[in-house]
Order: sequence, then C-alpha cells, then structure tokens
Amino acid sequence: MMNDNKEDIPQYIIDGIASMLLPEIQRYYDSDEGKAEFEKWKAEKEDE
Repeated sequence: MMNDNKEDIPQYIIDGIASMLLPEIQRYYDSDEGKAEFEKWKAEKEDE
C-alpha cells in the first residue's frame, strides 16, 4: 500500500544521508561479522 501523504525529500538531504551511511555499511560488510552475515544470506537465497 502506498502512502498518499508522502512529502518530497530534497535530493541534497538524501545525498547527505547516503554519504553518512555508505561508509558505515561498507565497514560492516568488510568486517568478519558482516562477511559471515552476507554468506548466511547468500546460502538462504540459494535454498529458496
């Protein structure tokens, strides 16, 4: 169901949030924990 009350978020806000989150996401997936989680996710997808 789509939210009819959405407001447009300015692109500069989206870009700012993305620039803050991306390095953290990359660090996580470069860590041993993140690599293990990704491998677990891939195995689950292969089983589907």
